[in-house]
Amino acid sequence: LTVQIRAMIKIRNANLKNKDEKAWLEMLVTSRTKALENELTERKKAELALKQSEAKFRSVFEAANVGKSITGIDGKMFLNQAFGDMLGYTVDEMAIKKWQDITPPEDIDEVNRKLEPLLKGESDTTRFTKRYIHKNGSYIITDLNTVIQRDDINKPVFFITTVVDITEQKKAAIGLKESE
Repeated sequence: LTVQIRAMIKIRNANLKNKDEKAWLEMLVTSRTKALENELTERKKAELALKQSEAKFRSVFEAANVGKSITGIDGKMFLNQAFGDMLGYTVDEMAIKKWQDITPPEDIDEVNRKLEPLLKGESDTTRFTKRYIHKNGSYIITDLNTVIQRDDINKPVFFITTVVDITEQKKAAIGLKESE
């Protein structure tokens, strides 16, 4: 009888221990589930905010009445319609071009010198006058403002450039000088 009582007490204690462990595990599962639900909710909020931010950027980029481009460090360009119109190209035609393809060859070294401080991290923005080759072969003169974007480890990734056509202003200034 004593042995049976001891065995029953052991069984009871084991059952109590199992109940405690089960309750503890259930609490852990519930806690982790809530944490995952919260994480999922936050991730969905972040994704929505990112989509909204991208939509805003795209709207500003596409609707700008000045030329805008995103240019990779490799020279490949993505530009808005206003810049395409300025150059006489469609956006799709420009998708296969690099900035060097539409820059007079004699200007490329000078442009690289202007971009060098951005690539080295000495500056985040630069502004200068730059010539482009229009699709019809003529030159357009632009006022260019370029900002560099970097990744998490501060490595240059791409440039965001705003381009304003100042060809007519330059021609007028030359004409005025000649007439004087």
